[in-house]
Amino acid sequence: CVGTMGLEHGACAALLIGCALVLSGCSPDVYEETCVWHSDLNIKGCDFYGFKSCVHHCTYCVTESGPDECGQLKCAAYCAQRNGDDDCRTNFKTLCDIAMQEQTDLSSCNVDCSVAGRSAPRSLGLLLLLSLTHIFLSDCISQSLRSAKRLMLLCALAAIGFTLHGCCEDPEHQLPDWDPDFEEFKTKADWYDENGIWRGNPTWRFTPEHEAEGYVCKTMHETRPICVVWTSNEWNCNEQDFGICKCHSLPSESEGNYCQAWGCHSLEADQEVCHLDSEGNVACSYEEFKMDEDKYYRLVSMQESGVLTTGENIWWSFSSAWNAGNNRLLSDDGNSTEGPLQAVVEGSAEMSRAAEADTEGSHGTLRSRLSSASSSSEAVGQPAPARQLQADAWPPAVAYNPAMRWRYFSWGDVCIANGDNVALVKVKCNRWREVETEISQCFCKKGSSFACTEWSCEERDVGLFSVLFRTKQPIDQYTVGTEKEEYTCKKFDDGVGSKCVAWEGDISSVEEAEWTRCECADGYSCHGVGAVWKCDEYELPRTRDLFWHENRAKWTPFILIEIAMLVLLCQGFVGGGDAIGVAVCMGSCVGVILFPFLLVTLGFYAFLLIGLPFWAIRCTCLGCACCAAACGRGDGEEMRGTGSFKRGLSAIIGRQS
Repeated sequence: CVGTMGLEHGACAALLIGCALVLSGCSPDVYEETCVWHSDLNIKGCDFYGFKSCVHHCTYCVTESGPDECGQLKCAAYCAQRNGDDDCRTNFKTLCDIAMQEQTDLSSCNVDCSVAGRSAPRSLGLLLLLSLTHIFLSDCISQSLRSAKRLMLLCALAAIGFTLHGCCEDPEHQLPDWDPDFEEFKTKADWYDENGIWRGNPTWRFTPEHEAEGYVCKTMHETRPICVVWTSNEWNCNEQDFGICKCHSLPSESEGNYCQAWGCHSLEADQEVCHLDSEGNVACSYEEFKMDEDKYYRLVSMQESGVLTTGENIWWSFSSAWNAGNNRLLSDDGNSTEGPLQAVVEGSAEMSRAAEADTEGSHGTLRSRLSSASSSSEAVGQPAPARQLQADAWPPAVAYNPAMRWRYFSWGDVCIANGDNVALVKVKCNRWREVETEISQCFCKKGSSFACTEWSCEERDVGLFSVLFRTKQPIDQYTVGTEKEEYTCKKFDDGVGSKCVAWEGDISSVEEAEWTRCECADGYSCHGVGAVWKCDEYELPRTRDLFWHENRAKWTPFILIEIAMLVLLCQGFVGGGDAIGVAVCMGSCVGVILFPFLLVTLGFYAFLLIGLPFWAIRCTCLGCACCAAACGRGDGEEMRGTGSFKRGLSAIIGRQS
């Protein structure tokens, strides 16, 4: 078929294209490519990037009626099976079985938790599409060569545009007298191994990225000197966050006056707005979106679309998680994970108007309008319970509601998207901005009379595939978090055992290492309503294993260049005489140029694996060439001057001197 000409050739190509488009799903259905793994939890044993990539190739995880959790289970089952790891398949099957048993809306789902689902047709279509490259390869190459000048011009214009576009200025350092120890920081980021050997930095980013942070106490416990509600704010040129943290567990008074466990809910807004350009590619530009208390309240109310919990009229308000007068949590009805989910009925219009109100109004006025809107709500059903790690904690179960993650809404002429629905928003909206939800849980590991001195936090947002994690059964043995945070108090206001006034955090994820320090701001009380903490956080990219799939892709240019030099060396031996010396010389020069790039990008072990074998071949050939010259082999002339170089080069490229 490939060898046919004229009309037969065109008919064959058209047939292949038609088959490929049918099998790859070429319909304009906006819900087709809505599968995305955007969770802070991963299944133990499943490759973090491989499993996520597989999920992204599934289809119809969201439909017109909302998230299709049966389809999500089928997708995850397929990817767990494809992952090839027994632990991954076993742990997924356990989580899937729990979901099938506990989620009543899955009673009609026919998913087999041990077998695969629904991605294969797209892969088959892709294979057929790839087969067409053989037919038109020569045309593609010629077109690429003809457009080389145009491509270079576009690259130059893009570089100039990026330079002129600029960015916001780096936020002012909150703690000008503190900087992290950069040498220790590089070790935290795994740039060096435990033996001090360089492991590389594939990103070539050598300066820590700075982020400013601030915390403000909003509510104190009525009978104990403990802040139980506070706000958090983080900002730099890339993103801005605002959120609320609430304490939900205290130790006994004899153990100490500090928060024992707390949770935080925040929104993180990208500082760029994106759109599709004329060629269908995503193009983004910087546009500040300052996150503050007012924007946080308005965004959450829009995200919720009127959904409320019981116990607190609006769960994201400053109302404390504590029942005044005692040291217990709110009543079971007030903070239960099984409380009825409520939706605004007659008050929904007022809720919407309040959410779209002018930001000039006071925060208290906005909250009062939202609270008054909730008074006309009525129960309409029960949400699925949160998984064990969220039980009896804050944020409540409704914060994990999957329906909140696929909805999008507008802020002016810009759609507000998130990692779960951005594929849908790209089709539905002209411009969009991503605003992510961040949920974390923290607990104190060591306390004193007046302060928690060591504590840990973990990101626990579960994203679109929350069906696998919404359970009251303990599932820690089947899951692993993607980011861990460890904090230690570094300074006390009156010696050890008194109030903490400065602390540092060591934050680790699969992609970054972060180091943060916070201090109580001068001029503020550190232990009451209005207490202000100022912080600086620095981030460095983490170096992954040499055989990690993205690092393996970076091997390719180095290996291809070395192979090209090896072919040149072989050609030199075929040419003989001066050609051997020229080939060895050229290969060595290229190897010397490659060496720093290989070492800096992939590290010392990569040089041993990729570079050293070719250097061994070059050195061996150099020794052979020297021996040949010394023994008078070839034409008996020493290789010297430009004449010898020209003769050798001519022999390599097949010309006669």
